[in-house]
Amino acid sequence: MVALFLAANALASLAVANATPVNSATEACSLVKSRYAALNHFPMSRIGLCDMIEAYVPRRFYVLILHSTRRCDYICSSWLGSFAVERSSGRVFEWNTGEWEPGPEVRRR
Repeated sequence: MVALFLAANALASLAVANATPVNSATEACSLVKSRYAALNHFPMSRIGLCDMIEAYVPRRFYVLILHSTRRCDYICSSWLGSFAVERSSGRVFEWNTGEWEPGPEVRRR
């Protein structure tokens, strides 16, 4: 049990040590685009724009909707996901639109 606690504490320290603040919505969008592309084996050329959400969002996050470059003549969606980027650390989370709060962290593999 003690070994598990020490390992968890070491990982938490490492995460804080690697924290990189995000200073703008543009930086948050770039971070989400690159993370999404890497984790989903999705070509960067197919990732379009970020719609920033500003209403009723906790101040410590940038919240955005990521879109693809998909175009169609009829009903379709370009939505790839909703994400929150923590301003102080650059950590990326899924954004839970039902509860309007951060969901699970989107971690690098």
